[in-house]
Amino acid sequence: MNNDNQEEPHEIVQELIASRNTSAAIKQELLLLRADYPDTLIFAFEGKEDKPVYYSWITRIAPALDYEPFTCLGKDRILQLIDSIERDKNDLATGIYFFVDRDFDELRGRKQKKSIYITDTYSFENHLVNRDVVDNILKMEFHCDGKPNTRAKISALFEKVYESFLNTTKDINFRIYCARKLQIPIEDKLPNRINQLCNLTIDDAQSIDMDAKCIIPLSIEPNGENLDTLRAEFAKLEPSRHYRGKFSYLFLIKWLELLAKDRHAENSVYFFEVKS
Repeated sequence: MNNDNQEEPHEIVQELIASRNTSAAIKQELLLLRADYPDTLIFAFEGKEDKPVYYSWITRIAPALDYEPFTCLGKDRILQLIDSIERDKNDLATGIYFFVDRDFDELRGRKQKKSIYITDTYSFENHLVNRDVVDNILKMEFHCDGKPNTRAKISALFEKVYESFLNTTKDINFRIYCARKLQIPIEDKLPNRINQLCNLTIDDAQSIDMDAKCIIPLSIEPNGENLDTLRAEFAKLEPSRHYRGKFSYLFLIKWLELLAKDRHAENSVYFFEVKS
């Protein structure tokens, strides 16, 4: 006999998943980790993708440093965890350090502390999208070692197209900036594919046929003095460092794919001086 008030199995599973993602559950996981590693440094990151990047950087600076990584399922959760640990009366904060993306909202009004590292760019991805990285990829992956002139031309092309991409996505970034500064909910997921941001070719990045308001729909439209103030603040940002890093990383990956196609083409435009 069916019970109308009984929850369906999939609903129970969803509730269990949701309960695992609460700040209290994440704090409990941290307590269990501390119990297993009472004397080890714990580095808390926003997400799983942060771990390998910071590991690479940390091991270059301090190769002998021993620490245990801990991921927090996003910026909201790591900030909530910071707040919770600060309120804790059992000295849980000792030996725990947090790695937070600056984004457009930084620490959301919280004070900077020695236990919190905040990126000097929007996120760590911004550090991965630049001419030096492209030059190294050309040396190692595209086998352009010993061809400095070829690399210089392609790196210059990258800089030109990247600048076009940043200009093209300026209004999109500004919409996100307004949302974060005014704490306005964004009513859809942020773009996660390059064709949602621009029409990209190997030598240009052009706007798609869609208004920024449609790409980043906000529950409330900012206007008046608020909008003028935010626009003046946004204009002071350095696009390559302070626009959304995941957008820039999407650009880099797609642009390298296009470059690879030219590298393998019989009549390559950019690699004609390099052996097959």
